[in-house]
Amino acid sequence: MGEQIIAICNCGLEKKLSFGGGLFTFREIEYFPAYCSECNDVVQYNLKSETLTCPICKSSKIRTYKDENLKGGLSKKIITSSFDNVLYDCSYKCPKCHEMSMRFYQTGLLFD
Repeated sequence: MGEQIIAICNCGLEKKLSFGGGLFTFREIEYFPAYCSECNDVVQYNLKSETLTCPICKSSKIRTYKDENLKGGLSKKIITSSFDNVLYDCSYKCPKCHEMSMRFYQTGLLFD
């Protein structure tokens, strides 16, 4: 089951994204947030995609938030997970202000 998450930063960035996949599409679609340094935005990336490119600008200057260099701290508390892909209760690098001040939150909205 997938869910909606929200990325929020003190600089004003606020972005809703899908996370995970649905009951019938989990083999082809597994959404996870990614950092696009070309768009300067947090984007919804399909981990099952064959190429690591931004879904908005098609740039290859994209990294998923699984990248340890995008985490601003260590935490064992999990915000949400999909299979082995996890978002933790810690700060992440914001693509707008470039500080380690963005956090992910669950919105409570689920999809299948």
